Amino acid sequence: MRGNREPSVNTVLTPDGEARLTFTVRKLRYANTSYSTCVRTAEPVAETPSVLRMLRGAGFSGFVAVQTKLDNRTGQHKLIEINPRFGANFRILSRMAIRAGVNLALLTIRASQGYDDGGVRPARLPIGLHGVSPVEDLSTYRVFNRLRSAAAEPDNPPPSRSRFLHSMARTYLRPTTSFDAVWHGLLRDPSSAVASYRRTLTEIQRDRVEFIPWGELC
Repeated sequence: MRGNREPSVNTVLTPDGEARLTFTVRKLRYANTSYSTCVRTAEPVAETPSVLRMLRGAGFSGFVAVQTKLDNRTGQHKLIEINPRFGANFRILSRMAIRAGVNLALLTIRASQGYDDGGVRPARLPIGLHGVSPVEDLSTYRVFNRLRSAAAEPDNPPPSRSRFLHSMARTYLRPTTSFDAVWHGLLRDPSSAVASYRRTLTEIQRDRVEFIPWGELC
């Protein structure tokens, strides 16, 4: 299943399987195989109801991210893995959720412990929210230049340099774009923020050629 379309179904479940929040994330740019630097909320994939039934049947609760990949042969999204935890994207997702008035961490704690929210409707994240990790995102261009001359996958050919840069520019010009939580921590606790960025950049800058940094672009 080669290609660049890897939407993830994200949900917050109570111990009884009630979905307090469900949303789809598409990855626009990557820094490595498990580390996206720019994402957006998108329309639910057709398999979302099946994903939720699977998670309920398996007894999951709290925050769960189900990674999928579009199979170009069938047009269906196939399961890659289930992550019953906050992943690397949480640094971006938490700020996107706050923009929509949702405290994702608090919602997860309340849901996972089975608190009754008094019949409040499930929380929602609007489609079209963008989130980016500015410092790490700059590294995607470095990776792009390094890999663009390498052998491309047939289903994921490299875009032109101008398209890649145009996609980055559009991200930062969108009024719906939120910067990651570490970026917002630069003024409050600059030493911790710099240390966090340094750790991720060290991992990103390793010579790993199996990943493609251009995702779905904008």
